[in-house]
Amino acid sequence: PPPPPPLPLRSRPPPSPQHAVTPAANASQVAAAHEDGQGNPLAVADPMCHPTKHAGFNGGSLNWGMSFKVATAQQCCDACRAHASTCDAASGGKVYMKRQWDGKVIEERCATTMTSNERGTHQAQPCNVFVFCPTPLAAGGLCWSNDVWNHSYGECWLKHQPNATMPEAGADGAFPP
Repeated sequence: PPPPPPLPLRSRPPPSPQHAVTPAANASQVAAAHEDGQGNPLAVADPMCHPTKHAGFNGGSLNWGMSFKVATAQQCCDACRAHASTCDAASGGKVYMKRQWDGKVIEERCATTMTSNERGTHQAQPCNVFVFCPTPLAAGGLCWSNDVWNHSYGECWLKHQPNATMPEAGADGAFPP
């Protein structure tokens, strides 16, 4: 059988908290013409987003990424930044961004809870890591993740890790190794 599709692109914060995904960087500062070294411009994000391919980060999910789709890793990073700058424990239901997908404009709202396989459901926190599936439709449009779902192009999962400077990952590295 053919090998499974590649893992999604995930953000990995750097070792210092002052460099975590922040709302300070501006998407206009990003050179959109760059590629990921494999010819996929969809997988590129501003270095301030700390994108990391093939890292299966754990963490509380602040949205259902299978229905929260964006066109690029940069847009997913920008969504995480918007969430981080707007949402806190008391802002459930507040609009933090508008996104476009399939010709529709969708208002995204701050969650009151977040859910993870590792810690169950608990109070939502600001986004500090994200997961994005950059595999273009022309290349099959799928990304591998260690769960039961078929993840597809454009999925953007906004997550929170307790310590973004030392993110937990249930899987890390390309599949197959």
